[in-house]
Amino acid sequence: MYLTFCFNNELQISCLRAEQTQLSRTLEKERQRAAESRQEYLAAKEEADTQEGRVRQLEEEIRDIRQKYKQELQEALIQREHLQQVELFDYGFQTAL
Repeated sequence: MYLTFCFNNELQISCLRAEQTQLSRTLEKERQRAAESRQEYLAAKEEADTQEGRVRQLEEEIRDIRQKYKQELQEALIQREHLQQVELFDYGFQTAL
């Protein structure tokens, strides 16, 4: 009986050690996967930050272009108004002669 008890205990210990070894391997694989996922996440985050910076830069360029266009349009309108005034003046001057 004692011999059977010892054998059973040794068998249980052996099974538990095998299970522990398997769990340790599984845990290590999960840690490795987590590390890889973290690296992928960090790379994706860095790419997203880069793209976000580019978007801000493009938005600023668009604002600058719009402002420049608006200013050029205002200058063209003023120039047109001056030309019309000159034409009216010339027309009035010529008809007075």
